[in-house]
Amino acid sequence: MLPYLRLLGLKLPDPLSSLVARIDRGGKTFIVVAGGNNGRNGTFSAAAPDGGGDDMFVVGSVDAAYAYSVTRPAMLVLDGRPGRNITYNAETWTAHRRSEFPLRAEVVALNHESSVEDEGCDTIVDSKQRYKDKIVLTKRGGCTLKSKLENLARAGGIYALIFNNVAGPAFDLEVRLDIGTHIRGAASLTQQTGEYLFRLLAEDHRVEIKIDNNFTKSPVIESVPNVRTAAKVSTYTSWGPSGEGKLVSRVLEPGDRILSTFPRKNGGWGIQSGTSMAVPYVVGVLALLKEAFPTGAGLINAWGAFGALELGLSTDTTWLGFNDTEFGNSSLTFKLANTGNRSVMYEIFGIPSVSVLALDKTTRAPVPLTAATRTPEATSEFLNSLLPGLHAQTTLSPDSLVLAPGDQATITMAIDTTGLESMQDRCPLYGGVILLSCLFRKKVAQHFHSVRGSGLDDVATAHFWNKPLQRMEEDIFQLSRNQEPFDGQNPDHNRFLNERMPVIQVQLNMQTTGIRAELIEAISGAAVTLFTDNVGIRTGGWGCVEKVYWVWDGHLPNGTFAEPGQYNIRVQTLRWFGDKKREEDWKDGVLIPSFWLEYEDAIKTLANQPDEDAHVNSVLLDPRY
Repeated sequence: MLPYLRLLGLKLPDPLSSLVARIDRGGKTFIVVAGGNNGRNGTFSAAAPDGGGDDMFVVGSVDAAYAYSVTRPAMLVLDGRPGRNITYNAETWTAHRRSEFPLRAEVVALNHESSVEDEGCDTIVDSKQRYKDKIVLTKRGGCTLKSKLENLARAGGIYALIFNNVAGPAFDLEVRLDIGTHIRGAASLTQQTGEYLFRLLAEDHRVEIKIDNNFTKSPVIESVPNVRTAAKVSTYTSWGPSGEGKLVSRVLEPGDRILSTFPRKNGGWGIQSGTSMAVPYVVGVLALLKEAFPTGAGLINAWGAFGALELGLSTDTTWLGFNDTEFGNSSLTFKLANTGNRSVMYEIFGIPSVSVLALDKTTRAPVPLTAATRTPEATSEFLNSLLPGLHAQTTLSPDSLVLAPGDQATITMAIDTTGLESMQDRCPLYGGVILLSCLFRKKVAQHFHSVRGSGLDDVATAHFWNKPLQRMEEDIFQLSRNQEPFDGQNPDHNRFLNERMPVIQVQLNMQTTGIRAELIEAISGAAVTLFTDNVGIRTGGWGCVEKVYWVWDGHLPNGTFAEPGQYNIRVQTLRWFGDKKREEDWKDGVLIPSFWLEYEDAIKTLANQPDEDAHVNSVLLDPRY
């Protein structure tokens, strides 16, 4: 245990996680944390503070039993006469500002053919006179909604109605119009409404729309049963284990397409999704139950929790984390107490869940759960990574007991992962629940989970790949030694207009506490660190769902410039709980292809020298020329 405790102590905790955990431990204020919405990236998708400590209470999302839609009323005006009433789905982010649709405006079609699937995806002919003060009708599909709106804005449009390309309710237009698009107002329509407007325009009717632009009228709220995914885990919910091997999320509650109030000028309703929408329900339930009954995990069931509270069942933890194979535990214990007023006989069962191969067989990257953020179906790659027939073998001792009022007992759970050993290189995750059942038919479940593999093996450390920002035709970077050091916190973007500076982009597949970049001289192999520790070592570590960008201007940590010449850059990450001072804890080196480094001032100096002396400084130039 001593090596485990020593290495664990080297993990720098996330400051916010530490603060929240400390407040929770105080017992006076209980903080519930949203688990995050990065689940589509697969396992290890939790980022601080969502799994930063044993005392973090993290909430995930399940899909709600009903699918709600909230639309706004509007009225058509056809050839100057009142027409039928329609509804539209206002831009989601109008919660941040007042809608800027005009009270009444004419509608024009972007395209004369409603069958065009990708209209608005390419450059739209600039027609400011045609689109001025008018609402442009276009169809969904072919590219992102943001791309359509950006193209429309460049063509002079300022208002847009986008109708659905499939039957069903109007979709959520989750685009920030106040950032980058220069569109003043946008909304979505159902396919039926959009095609109706299109037919009217094709018949040369003058179509206007009167809009409740101040949201003073009551919205139209509709709901239909969610027969497809109700009570299933939302695919965007971040799930663990986290980089520290902590279970994420602890409890689940409906958070998808939740009907909620919106902070608009005159009040309002809207639909929002995410783990942040699941938190308020959990807080309400826990406010009633947590003080008297501080236990439980899984899908929130208020009535079931009340029954357990009435029975007097209590445990000293809500989950057991066995960590990984090398630094984990083969057995753990928890305490079971009877705080009620009658003797209770308990039966204790270990129920395994489906094991998951966390890493892809070829790339060693976490297998993505879904292909897109809001996709309800899992990818075939993820489904193929499930191991429904293979589990860790569990033994509980004792597996039954009787507790008198006020008594407590220690329960030991032992884990045997031999059956998963052959797949250790793909980092299988296993877990399940411990079911506590008694003669009064009350049941309480708590989670256990772990990782088969080592937190210090190559398998379970951070993997990443370089994604070029822009492919260069020539592998030469021309820098300037007449500039101040580039400040990544306050970047001077104008420098990119005059210099070709290398940008290192790192995409992590798992969490790490440190990233290191080294400049490698191509011929001699001599290496020097590119950045100081305060750049690559970050408190709380680096999450697997974030991209890290480093701009290098030729400066080295000692203040000097790297010599001109041919180089590679090697990027490495620090093992879980690794020590930055131990060279063997830096793993997974990726060697970026070689490039040539030049300085503009050196080139100018060489150009001004007599020809007979040119060979003296020829090392400053690419010898291929």
